[in-house]
Amino acid sequence: MIGESPGRVTDADRAAYVRDGVVCLRGVLSRETARDPLALWDEVAEDLEGHGLVHTAKERKRAMPGAFAIKHPSRIVPAFKPFMTESPIARLVGEILGADSVGFYWDQVFVKEPGSTGRTPWHNDAAGHPLHGEQIVGVWIALTEASPANGLECIAGSYRNRELYWPATAYSDLNPIPEGRRGCPDFEARRGDPDVTFLGWDMAPGDALFIHPRTLHFSRGNTTAARRVAYATWWHGDDVTWAHRPECETGPPGVDFAAMPRGARPDAPHFPILWRRGA
Repeated sequence: MIGESPGRVTDADRAAYVRDGVVCLRGVLSRETARDPLALWDEVAEDLEGHGLVHTAKERKRAMPGAFAIKHPSRIVPAFKPFMTESPIARLVGEILGADSVGFYWDQVFVKEPGSTGRTPWHNDAAGHPLHGEQIVGVWIALTEASPANGLECIAGSYRNRELYWPATAYSDLNPIPEGRRGCPDFEARRGDPDVTFLGWDMAPGDALFIHPRTLHFSRGNTTAARRVAYATWWHGDDVTWAHRPECETGPPGVDFAAMPRGARPDAPHFPILWRRGA
């Protein structure tokens, strides 16, 4: 097992997830263990194309100076795989959800260099997922120190709003927003609004946010003197089925999301179950 397996998820953790649509768990990876994916990332980042990875700017129109995201590292660089298969993340997702099984769906590395002006706009992940269900969880693991000055902020309880905002994906960039849909509002205009609760965290390497797919989140640039690197993984639980839409994210290499049978469960080998209750 990678790292020091943290204790069981508490009732307070589950209550926070239900209340806010996000909960921060400390020490999901030990500080020492968090150095390993960071060192691996530093090695891979020296030659992204040589490792088969694609820089965000090559698939999207919008540029985020000093910030970028790299998709599917564990599917393309085998050395990343143990951080899914051997870490406690799948178990923790299962305990938060009360799920009987949890499978792996997606992973991505997010980087913001010092002085980055690359602001990640307010959005939620559900808009880009080709999936339907409540038991989808994104796990955003800090590999470096993070804070509201360079990390994620979320809006408490926003997952209860079921509006499907137009996402920011490679496919959505190619098409105008259709009638009846809109992009996510810019909640920066509501700072100070007593009806909106902004959540932010000071995070050490190895701390993780567990985020409901409809929870609105955002990241400013990086005003600190140190880079911010996070490794995000997404997981599917018991009620999750395929529900592809044209604007959704593209699949990883060798997987066509549009070809997935609507209403079917994600399944092996591409979306393997990595934790089962009682196993």
